[in-house]
Amino acid sequence: MSKDWTRSEPKPLRPFFGAADLDDALKGASLELRRGDEPMTEPTKIVDLTHMQGLDPIMRPNLDAGLLAAALGPRAKDYQLVVTLRTPQMLRRVLVETWPCDGPLPERITFDPEMLQDARTTGAAEFGIAVCLAGDVAHEDGWPSSPGAWLARKTFHIGIDRRQTSFAFDELTDEEIKLRKLSKGAAFVVDAEELNAPVQDDQPLARVLVAPSLLDALRSGAIRSAAQEILMAEIIEALLDAKAAEIDPAEPVVEGSGLQRLLEWASDGKEPMPLAEFAEICRTSDRRRALVQHRVELAHKLEALR
Repeated sequence: MSKDWTRSEPKPLRPFFGAADLDDALKGASLELRRGDEPMTEPTKIVDLTHMQGLDPIMRPNLDAGLLAAALGPRAKDYQLVVTLRTPQMLRRVLVETWPCDGPLPERITFDPEMLQDARTTGAAEFGIAVCLAGDVAHEDGWPSSPGAWLARKTFHIGIDRRQTSFAFDELTDEEIKLRKLSKGAAFVVDAEELNAPVQDDQPLARVLVAPSLLDALRSGAIRSAAQEILMAEIIEALLDAKAAEIDPAEPVVEGSGLQRLLEWASDGKEPMPLAEFAEICRTSDRRRALVQHRVELAHKLEALR
């Protein structure tokens, strides 16, 4: 064996050898999470909570039309460019839009704000783009014959680091209001377990019960982003207020705990905020609220409304 031989990277075997030239056709596809952001081409990206709440993506296929036409030839009429979205509350991928491959293809793709609301609320989303067979065609060796079979695709997984502050949202029912002896006009209530106890990475930091009309508005995208920031600030502040007395500076921080997540969230640097400093801030209302407003960039969001 030659000493110059080097092992090539493994490549998944695909049955559609007739379209092998298209395997990497969407390799250069990119996703800009917010207007003006640096486009991402990597398949996975961890973002902070406030960035996720401001999600306003632009997808660019960067698909070589010449390559597509050469690879598909007259078959182009049978294929389409497909964009999908999946979020934690969507049990399946939702079709965003399609474009026939024998026609003009988009250079940039935007998303309906209503479709993005669950991603903003839960802190996770999967954006997909693919060249797929549009309908049934006669069997041909090396080519798909079932609708939805793809020749090229790329998926972007976007989400917050589960070590950061995150919440699960549910409905604040009349029964819950009676049980907790709340005023009927309550907007939300925060439920949280012991902060300094281990939790799974995919578990939320707290459960937030939200008034039905407000929850519907959040999920439908009917509430402006600045109002969402105010609500998020109120939720985090309520959590810290409720749990402030439980934060003991003399107690070791449990690895993987909600408290560890909060210390990392509260820090402006690479190191978590010292526990003693965090405890002191949480027990002083004006400092606690100021910390929350700073971390959610509330002033900046409100200034943008001018």
